[in-house]
Amino acid sequence: MIEQSLEIQGKNLKSPIFIVACGRSGTTLLINILGKHKNIYSIPWETFLFRDIKPKVYTLCNKFEREKDFDSLTLSILTIFLYGIWDTYDSIKNKDFSQDTKDIA
Repeated sequence: MIEQSLEIQGKNLKSPIFIVACGRSGTTLLINILGKHKNIYSIPWETFLFRDIKPKVYTLCNKFEREKDFDSLTLSILTIFLYGIWDTYDSIKNKDFSQDTKDIA
Protein backbone atom coordinates (compact mmCIF):
# COMPACT_ATOMS: atom_id res chain seq x y z
CA MET A 1 0.00 0.00 0.00
CA ILE A 2 1.28 3.45 -0.89
CA GLU A 3 0.74 6.00 1.82
CA GLN A 4 0.15 9.56 0.74
CA SER A 5 0.29 12.59 2.94
CA LEU A 6 -2.90 14.55 3.33
CA GLU A 7 -2.52 18.28 3.78
CA ILE A 8 -5.22 20.90 4.17
CA GLN A 9 -4.32 24.57 4.56
CA GLY A 10 -0.72 23.66 5.32
CA LYS A 11 -1.69 21.27 8.09
CA ASN A 12 -0.72 17.60 7.83
CA LEU A 13 -3.60 15.28 8.57
CA LYS A 14 -3.64 11.63 9.46
CA SER A 15 -4.89 9.24 6.80
CA PRO A 16 -8.67 8.83 6.93
CA ILE A 17 -10.29 5.53 7.74
CA PHE A 18 -13.61 4.58 6.16
CA ILE A 19 -15.77 1.92 7.73
CA VAL A 20 -18.37 0.40 5.43
CA ALA A 21 -20.50 -2.68 5.90
CA CYS A 22 -23.80 -4.30 5.13
CA GLY A 23 -26.92 -3.08 6.87
CA ARG A 24 -27.72 -4.55 10.27
CA SER A 25 -24.12 -5.60 10.84
CA GLY A 26 -23.30 -3.41 13.84
CA THR A 27 -21.94 -0.29 12.11
CA THR A 28 -24.33 2.02 14.00
CA LEU A 29 -23.06 0.71 17.32
CA LEU A 30 -19.47 0.98 16.09
CA ILE A 31 -19.88 4.58 14.90
CA ASN A 32 -21.62 5.53 18.16
CA ILE A 33 -18.65 4.19 20.12
CA LEU A 34 -15.88 5.55 17.88
CA GLY A 35 -17.68 8.83 17.24
CA LYS A 36 -17.31 9.81 20.90
CA HIS A 37 -13.57 10.33 20.42
CA LYS A 38 -12.56 13.96 19.87
CA ASN A 39 -10.30 13.12 16.91
CA ILE A 40 -12.87 11.09 15.01
CA TYR A 41 -15.47 12.63 12.76
CA SER A 42 -18.40 10.36 12.13
CA ILE A 43 -21.23 10.70 9.65
CA PRO A 44 -24.26 10.13 11.87
CA TRP A 45 -26.63 8.93 9.15
CA GLU A 46 -26.81 6.20 6.56
CA THR A 47 -25.28 7.41 3.30
CA PHE A 48 -27.04 4.81 1.10
CA LEU A 49 -24.02 4.99 -1.14
CA PHE A 50 -24.49 1.50 -2.55
CA ARG A 51 -28.29 1.28 -2.84
CA ASP A 52 -29.72 0.08 -6.13
CA ILE A 53 -32.50 2.65 -6.52
CA LYS A 54 -30.18 5.55 -7.40
CA PRO A 55 -29.40 4.33 -10.90
CA LYS A 56 -33.13 4.12 -11.67
CA VAL A 57 -33.61 7.82 -10.94
CA TYR A 58 -30.38 8.75 -12.69
CA THR A 59 -31.46 6.70 -15.70
CA LEU A 60 -34.64 8.79 -15.93
CA CYS A 61 -32.66 12.02 -15.68
CA ASN A 62 -30.30 10.81 -18.41
CA LYS A 63 -33.30 9.94 -20.57
CA PHE A 64 -34.75 13.43 -20.15
CA GLU A 65 -31.39 14.91 -21.07
CA ARG A 66 -31.02 12.75 -24.19
CA GLU A 67 -34.55 13.67 -25.28
CA LYS A 68 -33.80 17.34 -24.59
CA ASP A 69 -36.74 17.40 -22.17
CA PHE A 70 -35.06 20.00 -19.99
CA ASP A 71 -38.26 20.98 -18.19
CA SER A 72 -38.66 17.42 -16.87
CA LEU A 73 -34.95 17.20 -16.10
CA THR A 74 -35.06 20.43 -14.09
CA LEU A 75 -38.20 19.38 -12.23
CA SER A 76 -36.66 15.96 -11.54
CA ILE A 77 -33.53 17.48 -10.02
CA LEU A 78 -35.60 19.88 -7.91
CA THR A 79 -37.80 16.98 -6.77
CA ILE A 80 -34.71 15.04 -5.66
CA PHE A 81 -33.43 18.08 -3.75
CA LEU A 82 -36.79 18.69 -2.07
CA TYR A 83 -37.87 15.14 -1.29
CA GLY A 84 -34.73 13.03 -1.49
CA ILE A 85 -33.78 10.39 -3.97
CA TRP A 86 -35.38 7.36 -2.34
CA ASP A 87 -39.11 8.01 -2.68
CA THR A 88 -39.24 10.05 -5.85
CA TYR A 89 -38.78 7.49 -8.64
CA ASP A 90 -42.49 7.00 -9.41
CA SER A 91 -43.33 10.70 -9.43
CA ILE A 92 -40.36 11.48 -11.69
CA LYS A 93 -41.16 8.57 -14.01
CA ASN A 94 -44.78 9.71 -14.33
CA LYS A 95 -43.78 13.38 -14.47
CA ASP A 96 -46.08 13.93 -11.51
CA PHE A 97 -44.21 16.86 -9.98
CA SER A 98 -45.53 18.57 -6.85
CA GLN A 99 -46.76 22.13 -6.89
CA ASP A 100 -43.91 23.06 -4.53
CA THR A 101 -41.42 21.82 -7.12
CA LYS A 102 -43.17 23.70 -9.92
CA ASP A 103 -43.27 26.90 -7.87
CA ILE A 104 -39.51 26.80 -7.35
CA ALA A 105 -38.84 26.27 -11.06
